[in-house]
Amino acid sequence: GDDRRGNGGFRGGYGNRGAYGNGHRSGGYVKINQDDVPESRHSIFIRGLPSNLDADEIMDFFDDHIGRCSIEYKKVNYERESLFVAIRFETKEEAKKAYNKYRYEDILCCRCEVTWFRDIRRYIAHQQQNG
Repeated sequence: GDDRRGNGGFRGGYGNRGAYGNGHRSGGYVKINQDDVPESRHSIFIRGLPSNLDADEIMDFFDDHIGRCSIEYKKVNYERESLFVAIRFETKEEAKKAYNKYRYEDILCCRCEVTWFRDIRRYIAHQQQNG
């Protein structure tokens, strides 16, 4: 089985096809298909950085190589001693540059998996607000 898990209001999370939102339909949990969650155009999702890196080191790296950024999501996978991190850039162009560059190049001397971030928590909140 796939042991990657999200946090907080959903289970399954990143890396799995199914996640559960803390919804109000059908007794409390709403099944969310991750493919329904739109990809961010400002944020990339990185799997595989060492778990001992802190947020400042990661942001400094991207500030130096791409542009100003913030960390939108960060979770440690203790079993694999690695990080899941979503980095948000100020512009779509910077995000696209980071996505295209680091799909093929190392980040802080590490080979990582880089995808567009799908913010499941924001998607669930939007669904609940708009019914």
